Amino acid sequence: QERTRRRIKSYDRNFFQTFSSVKCSTYYKNEVDIDDFMAIISLKSERCRSKGYESAINTHYAEKLFSIVSLYGFITILKDEDKVIAGIIGTQVENEKFLHVISHDNSYNEFHIGYVILLKTIEQAIKDNTHIFNLLWGGKGDKIEGGQYRLQFGGQRRFLNDVTYYKYNFDY
Repeated sequence: QERTRRRIKSYDRNFFQTFSSVKCSTYYKNEVDIDDFMAIISLKSERCRSKGYESAINTHYAEKLFSIVSLYGFITILKDEDKVIAGIIGTQVENEKFLHVISHDNSYNEFHIGYVILLKTIEQAIKDNTHIFNLLWGGKGDKIEGGQYRLQFGGQRRFLNDVTYYKYNFDY
C-alpha cells in the first residue's frame, strides 16, 4: 500500500531513535549462527501463537532449513545487546533472494518492527546487487503468510490460472 511505502522511513528512524542500542546485521551461508537462526524460529512460533494459530515450522523443518541456509542462505537480524528481537531467514540462488521466515518480538509491535526488519533486508539486498527479491513465500490453505508484507511493499498477487505439463519420452 502507498501509505506503508510513504511511512516506512519514519518507522525506521523512530525505531532506531528509541532503541539506539539495537544493531542490524546480515550473515550469509556458513556465517549464520544456529542460536540466532533458532531465535528467529522461536519468535515466529511465539508470534503465531499470539495470533491464535500454530507455526508450520516444527523442529524437523527448522533443522532442514538451517542446513539449506548454511549452504545457500542468509539471515538479517535486529539485536538488542545479545537478544534477537527481529529476524528474516532467506535463501539465495544466483542474484535472486527468497524470503522464508520473518518474525519479531511482539513487545515491539507499536514500532512497526516487522516493516523495519524487512526494509533493512531489502536495503542489504540492494547493496548485494540482488536482481530479484521474492517475498512470495507460501502458507497453508487460504492463510498465506507474508501476504500483508508483499502487498504493502508494492507486490501484487498473481494466481495460477493455467498449468501446462510437458511429457518427455525418455527417462531422466
